[in-house]
Amino acid sequence: MPYTDLGKRMSAPPRRRPQHFRRRKPGTLGRRVAVAAVPVSLAAAVGATGAAGLSTPPTATATATAHLPVSSGAGGAAHPTVALGYGDHWASLTAWRAPASTPVVRPAAGHRGQHGADLAGFGGADPLPGPHPSGDLVGLATVPGGGGYWVVNADGQVFAHGTAPRLGSVAAHRLTGRVAGIAAAPGGGYWVVAADGRVFAFGRAPWHGSLAHRRLHSPVVGIAATPDGNGYWLATAGGGVFPFGDAKFAGSPNAAGVHHHAAIVGIAAPPTGSGYWLAASDGTVFHYGAAAPKGSLPRRHLSADIVSIAATPTGAGYWLASRHGAVFAFGDATYRGSTSPEPPTARVTAIAADAPGGYLELATAVPPPARTNAVRVSLAATGTPLGNFVVTCYDLQGTTASGAPVSLATVAVDPSVIPLGAVIDIGGVGTRVAQDTGGAIIGNRLDIWEPTYQQCMNWGVRTENVRLLKR
Repeated sequence: MPYTDLGKRMSAPPRRRPQHFRRRKPGTLGRRVAVAAVPVSLAAAVGATGAAGLSTPPTATATATAHLPVSSGAGGAAHPTVALGYGDHWASLTAWRAPASTPVVRPAAGHRGQHGADLAGFGGADPLPGPHPSGDLVGLATVPGGGGYWVVNADGQVFAHGTAPRLGSVAAHRLTGRVAGIAAAPGGGYWVVAADGRVFAFGRAPWHGSLAHRRLHSPVVGIAATPDGNGYWLATAGGGVFPFGDAKFAGSPNAAGVHHHAAIVGIAAPPTGSGYWLAASDGTVFHYGAAAPKGSLPRRHLSADIVSIAATPTGAGYWLASRHGAVFAFGDATYRGSTSPEPPTARVTAIAADAPGGYLELATAVPPPARTNAVRVSLAATGTPLGNFVVTCYDLQGTTASGAPVSLATVAVDPSVIPLGAVIDIGGVGTRVAQDTGGAIIGNRLDIWEPTYQQCMNWGVRTENVRLLKR
C-alpha cells in the first residue's frame, strides 16, 4: 500500500490473513485484547497551538471506531499522553471522547535524521563508525548506556559499531534456518536467536537455554532480556512466549486463548520489573506483568505492517516501526522523525532505543525477484487433477532436497504423493517444480518458496487446487 497522509481517509482493500511462515496452523490466532489509545479531539488534547509548535485547527478531531477496545473508566477518564508518529507527521494526544471527524495533522518540526549505511538515527542517536553491514539485516541492539550498537543479518553475522565490542558471530554450520533477532545483555554481550528457537550467547551474556529441540508451530520472532540480564524471553509469531533463566512467564495471547488475526512481530521488556510487551503486525500491543499498557495503533492509520517494537530507557513507553519506516510513539516515547517512506528497494526491519529519547531504525535492501528456469506449461485445464492441497510458504536459502538451489520454481512436496521432479500447477501460484521436501510436508500439503519473509507472510496458509502437468 502506498504511503498515505493522515489528512486523507484511507480506503484500503481488506488484507488477507497473514498466516505466515511455513508450518503455521491456519485459524490459530482472532480478536484484539490490547488496550488501544484512540485519539479523538486534537483541539482538546494539545490546545490551539499544539505541542512543540504543532499547529492544529481548533475544529480538528479524530474518529473513534466503536469496536476498538479503549482504556477508559466508566466516567470516560482521560488516557495517559500518547504520541503517534505517522512517517513525518505526528500529534500529541491525551483524551478520548465522542466520535467526530477526521483529524488534520501537520508535519512535525525536526529533521528526518542522519542517515548512515542501512541505518538512520533520530533524536541524537546517530550512526556510528563500524563495518558496513551486509546481507539481509534483521536485528539491532544498542549497548547499555549508549555509544554503540550491534547489527545482525539473517545468516548470523554480527557487525559491531562505536563502542560495541566485537564478540563474534554465529557460525553458518550451526544454523538450520535464518536469524530472527538480537538482544543486548545488561552486563555486556548479546544473544542471537534464530527462527527455529536456537539461542547463541556472546561476551558476558549468559546462556540459559533455547527452543532448539521443541516442535514449534510458528517461528521465533524476537528476544528480550530481563532487567538484570540473567534471563530472557523468546516470542513466536503465533503468540507464544517462552521464559529462560530468571525470566518469569507473565502471559501470552496463546495462554489466554486469544485468537488474534495478525502475527506477533516483536517483544520488548521495560528495564525495571518483570514483564513485556508483544507487538503484532497490525499495530496491536499486548502487555503483561510490569509492562504497563500504553496503547495500540488503530489499524486505519497503517500504510504498512508493523515490524518491530522498542522500549524507552524508563520503561514507561515504546516505539513501533513499520516496514515502510513510519515510527509510532506511545507513553513517554517521543517521536523524533522517521525514514518514511522508505524507497521500494529497502524495508525497515528493526528499531532500537539509543541516546536520551532517541532511536535508530535499521533497514535492509529488498532483493530483486529471483531468476528462475521454471518449466513453462500452459495453465489451461490440462493435466491430472490431484485435488486440494494446503499450501504454505518458506523463504529459507540454500539447496533443495533435489540438489537444485531454491528459486521461484521451487515447491516442497511429499514424495509419496508427488514425485520429485514433477511439474505441477498450483491455483493462485502457477507452475512449480517439485524440488524440495519438509518434515511437516506430509500428504496433501505443499510449501512454495518465495524470496522474502514478508512475501510468505502475505501468502499465509491457503487451500488450492493442484494439477500434475508432467511427471
